[in-house]
Amino acid sequence: MRGVYGDDAFERDDLVPVAVGRARTAGAVVPSPAHVVVIGDTPLDIRCARVAGARSIAVATGSFDLTTIHRKSATAVFPDRSVREAFLAFLDEF
Repeated sequence: MRGVYGDDAFERDDLVPVAVGRARTAGAVVPSPAHVVVIGDTPLDIRCARVAGARSIAVATGSFDLTTIHRKSATAVFPDRSVREAFLAFLDEF
């Protein structure tokens, strides 16, 4: 199953429902959007998760620095993808 990306919906805030639908079609059990994690590097990705009731992982690898990402209240924030253990630990919390 492939992920869901910015061009999969006209409005970014509609991406979580698209992801849930695809996952369910593929046979995954997704009880609610609270079981979805949006991973992104912009404040819009964080908002997309919040609007849908999903969790968010923000990675400061794009145009936004760590301070800006922190201020947007992502569920988890990482400076980059090199912190693999912390990233996996976050996912294990489900």
